[in-house]
Amino acid sequence: FSSPFFGVGYNQYTEHSFLTAHNSYMLALSENGFLGLFLFLCIIALSVKTAVVCVLRYRKDSEAKVAVIWSMTMLASLAGACVGSFFLSFTYHHVLCIYLGLSAALYVDIRRHDPNFKISLNIKEHVAVGIACCAFAIGMRVILRAMK
Repeated sequence: FSSPFFGVGYNQYTEHSFLTAHNSYMLALSENGFLGLFLFLCIIALSVKTAVVCVLRYRKDSEAKVAVIWSMTMLASLAGACVGSFFLSFTYHHVLCIYLGLSAALYVDIRRHDPNFKISLNIKEHVAVGIACCAFAIGMRVILRAMK
């Protein structure tokens, strides 16, 4: 890494490697640095948390049936995107942006009907995301060195 904290810059990965990163997390880390990967994972974590909290909070409320169905759909979509992101350069893909936008729309719609519904990452979740970023960076470095 020439700049591990800030990365090499958007769309600059191929300037430093003859191959593209077929892993969205590695692409986010190398182009945007540790901070970029951290923010990328925080956005995904917030989207997943919104859907999970909606399902858990409103699963027994018959008036919120549509929101629960929408949340389950978002969870399935985000799970597929997160797994697929490990094998594809999906970091800046429009489909991922659509999923994240739909998750934000779900949050806004729930807030319209329940103003007390608030989602944020607490300090433990921020620490967990930071640890995941560090583990990913260290793990990928070890694996890539071992493959040489």
